[in-house]
Amino acid sequence: MTLDLSSNYLAEIETFATELAAHSGEILWRLFPNPLGTPEDLNVRFKDSQKRDPVTRADNEVQDYLVSKIKTAYPDHGVLGEEGEIEDELVPDIVWVLDPLDGTRNFMYGFPVFACSIGVLYKGIPVCGAIFLPWPGVTPGLLIHASKGNGIKINQITIPSIEKKLDGKAIITIPGSFPDMFRFDPVFAKQSGEPRLSGSIAYEMSMVAMGVTQFAVISGGKLWDIAGAFAILSESGCQYR
Repeated sequence: MTLDLSSNYLAEIETFATELAAHSGEILWRLFPNPLGTPEDLNVRFKDSQKRDPVTRADNEVQDYLVSKIKTAYPDHGVLGEEGEIEDELVPDIVWVLDPLDGTRNFMYGFPVFACSIGVLYKGIPVCGAIFLPWPGVTPGLLIHASKGNGIKINQITIPSIEKKLDGKAIITIPGSFPDMFRFDPVFAKQSGEPRLSGSIAYEMSMVAMGVTQFAVISGGKLWDIAGAFAILSESGCQYR
Protein backbone atom coordinates (compact mmCIF):
# COMPACT_ATOMS: atom_id res chain seq x y z
CA MET A 1 0.00 0.00 0.00
CA THR A 2 1.37 3.40 -0.96
CA LEU A 3 1.11 6.09 1.68
CA ASP A 4 0.28 9.53 0.40
CA LEU A 5 1.78 11.40 3.34
CA SER A 6 4.86 13.45 2.52
CA SER A 7 8.06 12.74 4.41
CA ASN A 8 8.18 16.43 5.40
CA TYR A 9 4.75 16.25 7.03
CA LEU A 10 5.73 13.07 8.83
CA ALA A 11 8.96 14.72 9.99
CA GLU A 12 6.88 17.58 11.41
CA ILE A 13 4.67 15.11 13.28
CA GLU A 14 7.75 13.24 14.49
CA THR A 15 9.30 16.41 15.89
CA PHE A 16 6.11 17.25 17.75
CA ALA A 17 5.70 13.69 19.05
CA THR A 18 9.29 13.71 20.31
CA GLU A 19 8.71 16.98 22.17
CA LEU A 20 5.62 15.47 23.77
CA ALA A 21 7.53 12.34 24.79
CA ALA A 22 10.28 14.46 26.35
CA HIS A 23 7.86 16.45 28.49
CA SER A 24 5.99 13.27 29.41
CA GLY A 25 9.27 11.89 30.68
CA GLU A 26 9.69 14.93 32.90
CA ILE A 27 6.22 14.36 34.36
CA LEU A 28 7.00 10.70 35.01
CA TRP A 29 10.29 11.46 36.74
CA ARG A 30 8.56 14.04 38.94
CA LEU A 31 6.11 11.37 40.14
CA PHE A 32 8.53 8.43 40.22
CA PRO A 33 8.93 6.96 43.74
CA ASN A 34 12.19 8.20 45.25
CA PRO A 35 13.62 5.99 48.02
CA LEU A 36 15.56 8.99 49.35
CA GLY A 37 12.63 11.39 49.44
CA THR A 38 8.98 11.68 50.28
CA PRO A 39 7.02 9.72 47.67
CA GLU A 40 4.15 11.29 45.77
CA ASP A 41 0.70 9.80 46.29
CA LEU A 42 0.18 7.88 43.06
CA ASN A 43 -3.53 7.21 43.73
CA VAL A 44 -3.15 3.60 42.58
CA ARG A 45 -6.28 1.79 41.48
CA PHE A 46 -6.85 -1.37 39.47
CA LYS A 47 -8.84 -1.96 36.31
CA ASP A 48 -9.52 -5.60 37.16
CA SER A 49 -10.72 -7.54 40.20
CA GLN A 50 -7.49 -9.61 40.31
CA LYS A 51 -5.45 -6.41 40.76
CA ARG A 52 -3.11 -7.27 37.90
CA ASP A 53 -3.70 -4.14 35.81
CA PRO A 54 -2.85 -1.01 37.83
CA VAL A 55 -3.32 2.60 36.82
CA THR A 56 -1.79 5.51 38.68
CA ARG A 57 -1.87 9.26 38.87
CA ALA A 58 1.18 9.24 36.57
CA ASP A 59 -0.70 7.32 33.84
CA ASN A 60 -3.60 9.75 33.96
CA GLU A 61 -1.56 12.95 34.24
CA VAL A 62 0.60 12.08 31.24
CA GLN A 63 -2.36 10.99 29.12
CA ASP A 64 -4.30 14.18 29.91
CA TYR A 65 -1.26 16.24 28.91
CA LEU A 66 -0.77 14.35 25.64
CA VAL A 67 -4.41 14.41 24.57
CA SER A 68 -4.70 18.13 25.26
CA LYS A 69 -1.57 18.99 23.25
CA ILE A 70 -2.43 16.74 20.31
CA LYS A 71 -6.03 17.93 20.06
CA THR A 72 -4.84 21.53 20.08
CA ALA A 73 -2.15 21.03 17.44
CA TYR A 74 -4.04 18.58 15.21
CA PRO A 75 -7.78 18.89 15.86
CA ASP A 76 -8.62 16.75 12.81
CA HIS A 77 -6.56 13.79 14.03
CA GLY A 78 -7.92 10.99 16.18
CA VAL A 79 -6.49 10.07 19.58
CA LEU A 80 -6.59 6.67 21.28
CA GLY A 81 -5.03 6.33 24.72
CA GLU A 82 -4.79 3.36 27.05
CA GLU A 83 -6.43 5.27 29.89
CA GLY A 84 -9.15 6.91 27.80
CA GLU A 85 -12.53 5.72 26.65
CA ILE A 86 -13.05 4.38 23.14
CA GLU A 87 -15.38 6.72 21.28
CA ASP A 88 -18.04 5.30 18.99
CA GLU A 89 -17.44 7.49 15.98
CA LEU A 90 -15.81 7.45 12.56
CA VAL A 91 -12.05 7.10 12.72
CA PRO A 92 -10.00 9.72 10.82
CA ASP A 93 -7.10 8.70 8.58
CA ILE A 94 -4.50 9.78 11.16
CA VAL A 95 -4.78 8.46 14.71
CA TRP A 96 -2.39 9.00 17.61
CA VAL A 97 -2.08 5.93 19.83
CA LEU A 98 -0.80 6.58 23.34
CA ASP A 99 0.55 4.52 26.20
CA PRO A 100 1.31 7.23 28.77
CA LEU A 101 3.12 4.80 31.07
CA ASP A 102 4.04 1.34 29.85
CA GLY A 103 5.34 -0.62 32.82
CA THR A 104 3.00 0.85 35.42
CA ARG A 105 3.69 -1.87 37.99
CA ASN A 106 7.44 -1.31 37.65
CA PHE A 107 6.87 2.41 38.11
CA MET A 108 4.65 2.16 41.19
CA TYR A 109 7.23 -0.02 42.96
CA GLY A 110 10.14 2.24 42.04
CA PHE A 111 11.72 -0.06 39.44
CA PRO A 112 13.12 2.34 36.80
CA VAL A 113 12.20 0.33 33.71
CA PHE A 114 9.21 1.92 31.98
CA ALA A 115 8.31 3.92 28.90
CA CYS A 116 5.98 6.50 27.47
CA SER A 117 4.99 5.47 23.95
CA ILE A 118 3.50 7.68 21.25
CA GLY A 119 2.55 6.15 17.93
CA VAL A 120 0.88 7.64 14.87
CA LEU A 121 -1.16 5.50 12.48
CA TYR A 122 -2.16 6.45 8.96
CA LYS A 123 -5.10 4.34 7.78
CA GLY A 124 -4.11 1.76 10.37
CA ILE A 125 -0.41 1.62 9.45
CA PRO A 126 2.24 2.82 11.96
CA VAL A 127 4.10 5.70 10.32
CA CYS A 128 5.61 7.57 13.27
CA GLY A 129 6.75 6.76 16.77
CA ALA A 130 8.39 8.50 19.72
CA ILE A 131 9.22 6.69 22.94
CA PHE A 132 10.65 8.03 26.18
CA LEU A 133 12.93 5.68 28.12
CA PRO A 134 14.57 6.37 31.49
CA TRP A 135 18.32 6.06 31.04
CA PRO A 136 21.33 6.44 33.36
CA GLY A 137 23.22 9.68 32.84
CA VAL A 138 20.78 11.13 30.31
CA THR A 139 18.34 13.87 31.40
CA PRO A 140 15.42 13.43 31.27
CA GLY A 141 16.09 10.16 29.40
CA LEU A 142 16.43 8.66 25.94
CA LEU A 143 14.01 9.68 23.22
CA ILE A 144 13.95 7.12 20.44
CA HIS A 145 11.93 8.33 17.46
CA ALA A 146 11.32 7.69 13.78
CA SER A 147 8.90 8.30 10.93
CA LYS A 148 8.38 6.52 7.64
CA GLY A 149 11.16 7.33 5.22
CA ASN A 150 13.07 9.52 7.68
CA GLY A 151 15.17 6.94 9.52
CA ILE A 152 15.55 6.37 13.25
CA LYS A 153 17.02 8.79 15.78
CA ILE A 154 17.92 8.88 19.45
CA ASN A 155 17.71 12.35 21.00
CA GLN A 156 17.74 13.88 17.48
CA ILE A 157 20.87 11.95 16.43
CA THR A 158 20.43 9.55 13.51
CA ILE A 159 21.56 6.00 14.22
CA PRO A 160 22.33 3.32 11.61
CA SER A 161 19.96 0.48 10.86
CA ILE A 162 20.71 -2.84 12.52
CA GLU A 163 22.28 -5.69 10.59
CA LYS A 164 23.69 -8.53 12.66
CA LYS A 165 23.56 -12.27 13.06
CA LEU A 166 22.21 -14.13 16.05
CA ASP A 167 24.68 -14.39 18.92
CA GLY A 168 24.19 -16.95 21.67
CA LYS A 169 25.95 -14.64 24.14
CA ALA A 170 23.76 -11.62 23.41
CA ILE A 171 20.64 -10.60 25.39
CA ILE A 172 16.99 -11.19 24.52
CA THR A 173 13.76 -10.36 26.33
CA ILE A 174 10.84 -12.73 26.82
CA PRO A 175 7.59 -12.64 28.82
CA GLY A 176 7.62 -14.16 32.28
CA SER A 177 5.10 -16.77 31.13
CA PHE A 178 7.18 -17.86 28.13
CA PRO A 179 8.86 -20.93 29.72
CA ASP A 180 5.44 -22.26 30.73
CA MET A 181 4.09 -22.14 27.19
CA PHE A 182 6.99 -22.50 24.77
CA ARG A 183 10.40 -24.03 24.28
CA PHE A 184 13.01 -23.02 21.73
CA ASP A 185 14.11 -25.59 19.17
CA PRO A 186 17.38 -27.13 20.49
CA VAL A 187 19.39 -25.86 17.50
CA PHE A 188 17.97 -22.32 17.76
CA ALA A 189 18.36 -22.30 21.56
CA LYS A 190 22.16 -22.36 21.21
CA GLN A 191 22.15 -19.03 19.37
CA SER A 192 19.04 -17.41 20.81
CA GLY A 193 20.82 -15.48 23.60
CA GLU A 194 20.38 -15.04 27.35
CA PRO A 195 16.81 -14.11 28.41
CA ARG A 196 15.82 -11.10 30.48
CA LEU A 197 12.43 -9.85 31.76
CA SER A 198 11.57 -6.14 31.81
CA GLY A 199 7.84 -5.68 32.42
CA SER A 200 7.41 -3.13 29.62
CA ILE A 201 6.68 -4.07 26.01
CA ALA A 202 7.54 -0.63 24.59
CA TYR A 203 10.82 -0.68 26.52
CA GLU A 204 11.71 -4.14 25.18
CA MET A 205 10.91 -3.25 21.56
CA SER A 206 12.97 -0.08 21.86
CA MET A 207 15.92 -2.14 23.11
CA VAL A 208 15.74 -4.21 19.92
CA ALA A 209 15.58 -1.11 17.72
CA MET A 210 18.70 0.29 19.40
CA GLY A 211 20.60 -3.00 19.18
CA VAL A 212 20.81 -3.45 22.95
CA THR A 213 18.96 -6.77 22.67
CA GLN A 214 18.90 -8.96 19.59
CA PHE A 215 15.20 -9.80 19.70
CA ALA A 216 12.12 -9.67 21.90
CA VAL A 217 9.28 -12.13 22.27
CA ILE A 218 6.05 -10.17 22.86
CA SER A 219 2.95 -11.68 24.44
CA GLY A 220 -0.40 -10.04 25.07
CA GLY A 221 0.54 -6.65 23.64
CA LYS A 222 -2.22 -4.10 23.03
CA LEU A 223 -2.19 -1.51 20.25
CA TRP A 224 -0.98 1.27 22.55
CA ASP A 225 1.93 -0.94 23.73
CA ILE A 226 3.31 -1.51 20.25
CA ALA A 227 2.16 1.25 17.87
CA GLY A 228 5.08 3.61 18.45
CA ALA A 229 7.64 0.82 18.54
CA PHE A 230 6.41 -0.74 15.28
CA ALA A 231 6.95 2.55 13.45
CA ILE A 232 10.46 2.79 14.91
CA LEU A 233 11.34 -0.84 14.19
CA SER A 234 10.25 -0.41 10.58
CA GLU A 235 12.93 2.25 10.14
CA SER A 236 15.62 0.41 12.12
CA GLY A 237 16.13 -2.53 9.77
CA CYS A 238 14.57 -4.96 12.24
CA GLN A 239 12.01 -7.56 11.30
CA TYR A 240 8.87 -8.58 13.17
CA ARG A 241 6.69 -11.63 12.78
